[in-house]
Amino acid sequence: MKKGRKRHLITLGSFGCHFFTTFGKELDFDSFTIVNEIQPQDIDIPFEFIFFPEKKLFSSITAKKKMPQRLKDILINLDGQIVILAALGFGSGNGLYEEVGKLIRTFDDQERLQFVSIRPPEMEGRYPVEIANMVALELTDLNQRSVSLDSLKIGYGYYRLEDYYQKGDEWILKQLK
Repeated sequence: MKKGRKRHLITLGSFGCHFFTTFGKELDFDSFTIVNEIQPQDIDIPFEFIFFPEKKLFSSITAKKKMPQRLKDILINLDGQIVILAALGFGSGNGLYEEVGKLIRTFDDQERLQFVSIRPPEMEGRYPVEIANMVALELTDLNQRSVSLDSLKIGYGYYRLEDYYQKGDEWILKQLK
């Protein structure tokens, strides 16, 4: 960590939680906040956990109706750069990502927040792809880096879903450096 620099990572949903537990020790951040239904286990990195229920298709709707107050407080009060990480599609990460974006638009210092997301490949179905693309497009006016997992397979020949997400993990790690 560079002296004097403050950098915070907030992960949204089950993908964000999994990413943190897998790569947390490789990440250069001052603090971590995990918003998910299940708290990460067996990781010796300090983090704050905010419970948010995962109800698949309804999580996006739930997030729009009631983003956790603790998450709002963190976004308002943290100093320094804040990076928001989620996988978009149809779960809680998608809904919270969109709602955080709406909240950020009310801030005077929007440039200190950065959004990083992956969007599902076509093999996951039309609905999650369309929803993910819609959310990413809605936030194009903010500091956002988002990639479709389909675009990462070009030249690699991957066809299993796990291969797509492995490439997505690699892409995210580059974005968070």
